[in-house]
Amino acid sequence: MPDTSRLTLLYNRLNRNAEHGGLPALQQSDEQGGLKMIGSFRKSNRGVAATVGQVSVRRKMLMLSGSIVALCSLAPAQAAAQEKGAGAASTDESIVVTARVNNRVSVGKSDALLIETPQSVSVVDSTFIEAINTKTISESLGYTPGLITQSASFARAADNVYLRGFPVNTADGSILLDGLKPQSSTYGGGIEPYSLERLEVLRGATSVLYGQLGPGGVINAVSKRPSFTPSGEIRAQYGGFDRFELAADYTGPISGEIAFRLTGLVRDSNTDVEYIKDDKRFIAHALTWNISGDTQLTVLGSYQQIRMNFAAPLSIQLVTGEGLSNGRIPRDRFVGEPDFDDYDANQWNAGYRFSHRFSDAVSFEHALRYYEGELDWDYLQVGAVTADGWLSRTISSRREETTSLSTDTRLKIDLQTGAVKHELMAGLDIYVPTL
Repeated sequence: MPDTSRLTLLYNRLNRNAEHGGLPALQQSDEQGGLKMIGSFRKSNRGVAATVGQVSVRRKMLMLSGSIVALCSLAPAQAAAQEKGAGAASTDESIVVTARVNNRVSVGKSDALLIETPQSVSVVDSTFIEAINTKTISESLGYTPGLITQSASFARAADNVYLRGFPVNTADGSILLDGLKPQSSTYGGGIEPYSLERLEVLRGATSVLYGQLGPGGVINAVSKRPSFTPSGEIRAQYGGFDRFELAADYTGPISGEIAFRLTGLVRDSNTDVEYIKDDKRFIAHALTWNISGDTQLTVLGSYQQIRMNFAAPLSIQLVTGEGLSNGRIPRDRFVGEPDFDDYDANQWNAGYRFSHRFSDAVSFEHALRYYEGELDWDYLQVGAVTADGWLSRTISSRREETTSLSTDTRLKIDLQTGAVKHELMAGLDIYVPTL
């Protein structure tokens, strides 16, 4: 006769939990040497449980979960398996849970495991970016510790955040795209989050790896790469303020050695402020060629077009009207001039990444990117309120044409002395901007 003492103990504990949670108790009876539990769990003001129905357990169990939900989900399957194998000898069972996580980071110029990186690093992957439906890098990093994002008005024109109290932006090279500085202007348009595989945030000084940077840290945006496993998606969104967005992403093999990826996005939208639009066109391509088992070449490129207006920030006094003789300014009021205010930005870049492994211990990597951007931005800034209640405004105009060439070459050697592993790296990083 099977030993039911442990099941009886579980039965007693579940009934005590049910009593504390305001749930009806299970019923117990012995039947042919087994244990039968009959009960109906329902939602109460203290908790939720599922209906158990009638469950018969007729064999010895090595480990039981102390969760009512676990019992409800596992016990019926066990009972069915026992009835199917009636008369067979009792055997012990074990459950093995496995998982695979892509926890390697390249922000330290070494494709190392995150747990082996001796610095403070945070990784925001594409799954999280899509889950919170972000439209800018600043929004994507909003949950990252030690980082402060900027207002939504500027975030649509620039990737500019504060890391450990210091500014991090594209102009000073602290925001990288695939390990290279993407542009030399601040407001030339941010990096499109939909095109990214992940964001890597490295806190602390990193000048020894990337040259002259701010002491706060560096952010590396990693582009989506081709895969030899075909996959793709098409998604459409429609929301408030006549917002429509269509995005597509597809990757797959061209041959046994070549794979490609194509990512695109189109958005036409108004916003919560009158006369302010948020239109974008974006397309990116990537091609990977496995020349041999030790040699790989990946070609990357993208084009982005942004058409929008700038909503000048308003002080709390202007919004509430406190102390103003002419009242307040509504939050959705556009304080510029519809026929004057405009933001037009175009940018494109192209480059490649080449890697070759000479042996198990020696490898070589080289990357290059050329960037070109144009910006035409006119807007009115909000000034002070005059003594007679008028709001002063000032004109601001930007005309920028920027280009940059960035390259990174490095040689890596892996060594081992006894139980200690070493990774030696030497390289040259060149960045030539024009503004």
